[in-house]
Amino acid sequence: LQEHFGQPSGQKPGCGFPVAHLLILCNAGTGMIIDLLASSWRIHDLTRIGELHPSLRAGDLLVGDRGFCSYAHLALLFKRKVHALFRAHQRIIVDFTPYRPHATKGCPKGQPRSLWLASLGVEDQLVVWRKPAQPPRNMSVEVFATLPDCLVLRELRYRIGRRGFRTRRITLVTTLIDAVDYPASALEELYGARWRIE
Repeated sequence: LQEHFGQPSGQKPGCGFPVAHLLILCNAGTGMIIDLLASSWRIHDLTRIGELHPSLRAGDLLVGDRGFCSYAHLALLFKRKVHALFRAHQRIIVDFTPYRPHATKGCPKGQPRSLWLASLGVEDQLVVWRKPAQPPRNMSVEVFATLPDCLVLRELRYRIGRRGFRTRRITLVTTLIDAVDYPASALEELYGARWRIE
């Protein structure tokens, strides 16, 4: 078990216990576990998330934290007709300024990569994410070539004013782009439900 799963760093040799990294797909409404993968302690969620995709059906909604928010993962879900609601990865620059510039080749760093399309409300917008030039490390060149060149996505931000939450602002990225069918308040509530499951 030590060899297979590993253990957290900082422990003396011969001390401590093996720790598995679990990736769990569960129903947000019932909390029922649909599928589960046990991996080495140091495996990132994105490395094996594709193995859980067959458990999702067209029309399903996958809710996850910022570790799942990448162009490649969103594009894979889009191809399966599965919706996504993820917290924006900390490296993604999100700017809600209408008609703002966006990063292109040769532009200075510090600009969002997404192309602004429309404002749907205060800190709620439609944007275009373009496919990166290179595939992620956990994806083959062949699979990467099948992904669409761009995705229309929705970025929104809300604030948490409740005690007990260390995070005060949450930025979400979703494929649920219709603000009438999917109001920002409903998406905020849904993402909050994910925390309650954990």
